[in-house]
Amino acid sequence: MLILFLIFAYHLHSLYICTHLNNTLIMRNIFILLLVFVAMACSHDEPVAPVTAKLNMRDSAALIAVRDSLLTNVSFRYEWDFSKPEEMTGVKVKLDSVANEYRVTGLSFPSLNPVLTYQWQIDEKHWDDYWVYIPKSIGNLSELKVFYASGPILAPIPDEFFNCPLESLTIMGLLGPNGRFDDTSVPIDLIRLKPTIRRIVFVGCRFKNGLPEEILHELSDAPNLKNFCLNNCYLEGKVTPAYGLLWCEFDLTNNNFTEIDWELFENFTLNVPFLYCNKIDTKNIPPHIRQSQRWADFGDRLCGQR
Repeated sequence: MLILFLIFAYHLHSLYICTHLNNTLIMRNIFILLLVFVAMACSHDEPVAPVTAKLNMRDSAALIAVRDSLLTNVSFRYEWDFSKPEEMTGVKVKLDSVANEYRVTGLSFPSLNPVLTYQWQIDEKHWDDYWVYIPKSIGNLSELKVFYASGPILAPIPDEFFNCPLESLTIMGLLGPNGRFDDTSVPIDLIRLKPTIRRIVFVGCRFKNGLPEEILHELSDAPNLKNFCLNNCYLEGKVTPAYGLLWCEFDLTNNNFTEIDWELFENFTLNVPFLYCNKIDTKNIPPHIRQSQRWADFGDRLCGQR
């Protein structure tokens, strides 16, 4: 624009010389034309640079809480730059093109507590320095669909966590509220995930206090549930008919069940859970069960021994 203006000014100067400043009318018209040109140059709109999408504010606050409560022992892996959400380790985001902001859709945190993996090497009085937990504000991640964490992590899982529309939930190493040898139970709030959940995996979690049968009843008709795994979760006692309600693949491997209600075989036609490596006494299997076709089809899944 400046170059064009200079060229125009040069021609004006030439014209000025040619007219010898004698013709007032011509000079007035030229002056008006010059003003119009300058006005057009000054009013020319420069293209507006697109606004860079940022991370949603509520999601940012939730991630800060996650970092300060769940990632304290491995913070060196998660030095997040919130201005670059697509590059944040362990965080999956998607762009909301309407709001021009990123939303958190997935969190993946392997080996959160490598120090406590070797607890016997730590003085007991220092254990509290290493425990981590899931913060309540994680429930503000209203687009969170996938959560994976490998602990050990302290229970309880906050109620707010189940506000998230989770499709896949994996937690490895959930301990009771008091740590090392403390027990807890399978969280009843799993039933709140019924509309969206596809996969539930708990491994090495101290669920010695049990699996509420209400969970089995409520999730029996969960529209998308494909896998429910409670592997090595210290579950014990009796496998009741309610355990046969789930249509999905139901893995109860490496627990401490000692009994099974044989009604599960006789009267239920739904899926039979995997019970490899439990403590069920195969000597007490009723003869008519052992001789049945159903036992031939599913017996190895129920009573594989350690």
